Amino acid sequence: MPKLTFDEAISAINDERSIDRNDIQSSALKRRVYTVLYSAPGCLPDNSAVFETRGAALDYARELYADDAPRGFMAALLRYGIAPIDAQGYYRVEVCKLTLADLF
Repeated sequence: MPKLTFDEAISAINDERSIDRNDIQSSALKRRVYTVLYSAPGCLPDNSAVFETRGAALDYARELYADDAPRGFMAALLRYGIAPIDAQGYYRVEVCKLTLADLF
């Protein structure tokens, strides 16, 4: 069975399919990805997605959360990579830069 390319691996992760690190091409594992995580502090993320570019990750966060988020949500996300999603600042959205290998 051929190993998954970078794009195929991202697609499998976002579709929540079970894949193993050994099923992915080694060159793909070295490439950078951006994740969008939605969680409460100290908890596992309730929602996450993986993207090839920071811009795509920020667009996803804007599309999903910006309508309900407090004022300054996108400015904080752009500047710090993390922003509160509710007025109390308990739930938050974070954009993280990793390599694909870091996800396994």
